Amino acid sequence: MKTFLGVLLASLLASALRAADPAPAAPPAAPAPYWLKSCPRPERGGIWHVELRVQDLPKRTGKVYDALKRNGCDLTQPLANFPLTKDGRHQQLSCRIPRTGAEKALLRLRRLGEVVRLERREEDPAPSVECSEKLARLKADRDAEKLALARAPAVSALVDETAASLEASARAYTENKDILLLNLALDEARP
Repeated sequence: MKTFLGVLLASLLASALRAADPAPAAPPAAPAPYWLKSCPRPERGGIWHVELRVQDLPKRTGKVYDALKRNGCDLTQPLANFPLTKDGRHQQLSCRIPRTGAEKALLRLRRLGEVVRLERREEDPAPSVECSEKLARLKADRDAEKLALARAPAVSALVDETAASLEASARAYTENKDILLLNLALDEARP
């Protein structure tokens, strides 16, 4: 199996030979398509959807917000911008919160009302593994092909840019795996 750098170098050399010799040459082998797929840079490790039923929504909204804020909540927009229904019986909030803070906030929310829905979704770690594997292979190939890359500055720049992108993605997975997006729907209990 050809390495990523080997394929790129072969393509570059084949192009140079075609330019020097107008005789038709076999088309160069294309790199494996998955190398062209970019790795995402996740902003969170999971999403929680919580529906909380409370008595007297206007009074409880401030207490709910305080419970979230005390546990590291960072609202995704100003509090005044979150939708409130015309009848004032439903309010939505969304925030980034550390995973440990989310667990503590959930305990406090249970004291303020009834949690009628709790859905926890974790981000898929597979892209992180794929990203790390690509980075390791690319670095190994780059180290093994230093002399060839020195003769092909465009390919060298492409390899460096791809490695930097993969490193940024791997760093984002590591830095944000313990951050959650918490979507909270507050409903006023009907008498």
